[in-house]
Amino acid sequence: MVIKNEDMACGTSGVLEKKTDFAVANLQKELDETKIKLTISNNLLQKRRYELEALKSLSDELTDIIDLEQAVDIVNRYLWEILDYSVAAYMIFDPTDKVFDCRVYLKESVSERYLDVAEHELMVYIALNAQSGVSAFAKDIIDKNERVTMKKFGLSEKVDGSVQPKSGFIISLGIGDKTLGALYISSSKDNLYTTDGEQELVRTMASIASISIARLQEMINSQHSMNESLVESLNNGVIMFDAEQRVILMNPAAQKMTGLMREGYSVTELYSLFPNIKLKDMIEKSIKTGKVMHIEGAQVSRFFYEIYVSPVRDFKKRIIGGSIIIHDVTHLKEVDRMKTDFVSVASHQLRTPLTAINWYTEMLQSGDAGDLNQKQRDFLAEIYKGGVRMVQLVNDLLNVSRLETGRLKIDPKLTDLVEFIEDVIHELEVWSKGRKCGVIFQKPKKNPSKIAIDSVLMRQVIHNLITNAVRYSPANGEVVINLLEKGEKYLVSVADQGIGIPKDAQGKIFQKFFRADNARAVEGEGSGIGLYIAKMIMEASAGRLWFVSPTLKKKGIKGGAEGYGTTFYVTIPKHGMAAHEGER
Repeated sequence: MVIKNEDMACGTSGVLEKKTDFAVANLQKELDETKIKLTISNNLLQKRRYELEALKSLSDELTDIIDLEQAVDIVNRYLWEILDYSVAAYMIFDPTDKVFDCRVYLKESVSERYLDVAEHELMVYIALNAQSGVSAFAKDIIDKNERVTMKKFGLSEKVDGSVQPKSGFIISLGIGDKTLGALYISSSKDNLYTTDGEQELVRTMASIASISIARLQEMINSQHSMNESLVESLNNGVIMFDAEQRVILMNPAAQKMTGLMREGYSVTELYSLFPNIKLKDMIEKSIKTGKVMHIEGAQVSRFFYEIYVSPVRDFKKRIIGGSIIIHDVTHLKEVDRMKTDFVSVASHQLRTPLTAINWYTEMLQSGDAGDLNQKQRDFLAEIYKGGVRMVQLVNDLLNVSRLETGRLKIDPKLTDLVEFIEDVIHELEVWSKGRKCGVIFQKPKKNPSKIAIDSVLMRQVIHNLITNAVRYSPANGEVVINLLEKGEKYLVSVADQGIGIPKDAQGKIFQKFFRADNARAVEGEGSGIGLYIAKMIMEASAGRLWFVSPTLKKKGIKGGAEGYGTTFYVTIPKHGMAAHEGER
């Protein structure tokens, strides 16, 4: 058989075509596979780039953070974007307060049982891996089957318990061999976190967070050490307690003052040490209101103390406990007693010659030593007025001395309060009219029963309040006196239309020898001792004295209204003033 050249050429060409097509197909396949690999590699590179950028951004954000909770929030924000999880739970030991701070972020609604598993896994991990002190603390919680308060964020947990953990892992939060806490990542999905890459990313983020947390704790510990050193060196007693009122710090001065141990007890044990003050009420009020409470005159045996109770706040200004500052004022009390004794002796020595001066002045005025001309009479009148004022001041100083040393006699007798107040007003009637000031007594509709009061001392109180009200009232002004029955007390009020008491002077108005600047401008004379005595008399006899100022406003003043007028209030218990043996 003869084969033509054309046929041979055609067959060869077909084979070559097929080989070429096959080669092209293989090449295309390789190109497609390479393209897929490049796409995967590119995606991985993009993911890695995003992760690296996220890690750098996380590190930058944590650099200036000085709050632990804020640091954990930032870490979780990055995890939320990068990782698929149901629950991210953080447990970090706070060495200052000796508690575990546990925060749980829910990306999916899970069961309460799910959260129990998270808490248990974290606590067991810390008990097995943390340093001895933290480990022992965790083991103690596990042994006692106690729960840690978990602060939840994100979605809420379910009640039905259908969602359970199926994948998860724990990463240590710490530096070197020092475990500060742990991070638990889990999901309700199967077969997650099987690659090293996912866990490695979280480990890297945890390492960055650990550095920040360690820095925070170091800063807190350093600050705590500085504060502790400062407190230890103070002469004042300092006691600090937590939210459960457990004493967590007591300096040597406080230990010496109280005789108690340095720690390991409740502040309730302090209550019996200061029976004459309501320390419990001070602490509760300070924690509730966030304000500093202060009291003078706390006494233990022969020692006297001034006590301050203050709330203690954390970085977020939340009240987490309190402090008690005890200032020993025994020496000041002793100096004050010596001063009082000196004033008492000096006053006694002054009273006799002053009485003699006044007596001889009266004799001269009555003509016992011969007739006097008008100029001589005027001079004697001024001498007599000055002598009377001096005798009154001496008597006031003696009363102060007796009140401060508890030697003032209080002798209550049954008295009709309405008649008593009317008598004081009548005594001042000529004087008040001379100052063109009316005194109005608004009597109760029904006369109150007689009450046991020391009329001499109570007269001194009411007399002082009315004379002050008249003295600082304008011409043609009015002073209004009220007597009311208020539960188990009688309330006497004295209201004027006078100059008022400036705000900067109100805290000092009952201080010895103090007079406000506006009072000095209106009335030059005055010892500034009357209100001090009045308040001490009321407090010594189970009563009370206080004021409200201003009570009125002047209209038509540009930029607002100027306050004026003052009302003083006196309460007397219905059972009467408490009797007390002493001097008069």
